[in-house]
Amino acid sequence: MIDNYIHVPYTETNFNMADLSQILKSNYLGVGVDGAMLSSLAHTGVNENPPIEIYEYQPITILEKNGLYFLLDGFRRLLVYRAPSIEAKVRVYRFEDMSTEQIFKILLALNHQKFHGMGEFHKRGFSLLCKVLFDFNLNNFEECYLGYVGKAAVTRSYGNSNSISGYGFVVQRLLNPNFVSHMKFIEFCVSKGLMMDDVFGTVLYKRGGVYDAQIFCEKVLDNPLIIELIEKYNKCKDSRYMEIGNKIQDLYINIMDEMDDKNVEPTIEEIAVQQKNEETKLKKDGYVKISHTQNVHGHLLTIKDAKGKGKTVDVKIVVFPVKQNPYLLSSSNPPHKHGVFDIKDINFGVDERLWHKPMTANLDFGFAIMNYHSSHYSIPESKLDIIGYNHCSVWYKIIKNQK
Repeated sequence: MIDNYIHVPYTETNFNMADLSQILKSNYLGVGVDGAMLSSLAHTGVNENPPIEIYEYQPITILEKNGLYFLLDGFRRLLVYRAPSIEAKVRVYRFEDMSTEQIFKILLALNHQKFHGMGEFHKRGFSLLCKVLFDFNLNNFEECYLGYVGKAAVTRSYGNSNSISGYGFVVQRLLNPNFVSHMKFIEFCVSKGLMMDDVFGTVLYKRGGVYDAQIFCEKVLDNPLIIELIEKYNKCKDSRYMEIGNKIQDLYINIMDEMDDKNVEPTIEEIAVQQKNEETKLKKDGYVKISHTQNVHGHLLTIKDAKGKGKTVDVKIVVFPVKQNPYLLSSSNPPHKHGVFDIKDINFGVDERLWHKPMTANLDFGFAIMNYHSSHYSIPESKLDIIGYNHCSVWYKIIKNQK
């Protein structure tokens, strides 16, 4: 006989339900499905066997692979409850006659009500089928899997509307040709301790590419920055996990781009590490930090005194990268600079408006001006979009007398 929906042959036969139940349980346990996975098929609070007539009017559908039987429908009837010793009709498909897409199509058709509104279908028959036919266990990476089939956001933030709606969207993702490869990729990465959350599941689906999990994990585990961020992510107990997760994901995407032979630009976090190294180098070379210290006033007095004595004072600013929305860039909101820059000019004065005549200083770096007044300094509001307080540091070094 031919299935009119997926166009593959099948046979119909009668089985004793009690005997078939024992055969199926033995087959599942024989291919590595444990008792806990089988018991998860049961609904909490449901202890009674279903009415006996359900076996007559809802035929069982099974898949035969290498002489073993596995269910496509009727999981609880035959694996959870005490199946009655009665004859019932069974439809049998052969694994060798079906493509992966056809297998998932028929599974979805037979269990479609379980996929509406998501729920925990993956803990039932669907996960069993994935385990016995394709050798991956959805329960090992549940969060990432649910993101793959049912979420929309590709970054972590409070404002994301993260869930997709509609049975059709779930089916589209499950039936994409890379589904099995992606699930195996995720499971392998999870086994190596990598961060694989719901957002990354969505990212992987939307990228669509197939990646060698072994090579990907080797590249990740060879990157000390990613390892450090994953450790922070695992320890984080507050909302900062979203920021850390986005940083890890940017680095993951760079690795996947590299595996796709695409041009790769350093991520913001990698550039920030470079800038921290520049700060370390400046300190090693004898530069003194002005900004974000408790003695800004004293440092500026030292610079003023040195300049008054004709000495050369080298002042530098280290600018850290800031993530910008590319759609908001314009001539009035240009891309942020990052790197180490020399000062253009520095001027000292006093504020004549106030009785105590406080010292003022103006440090001009060309793209940003640092103004100092009495016991505080600030970058003008018009420049805050370029450099914020936490995205730069200023350093100085008195070099030598001018001739």
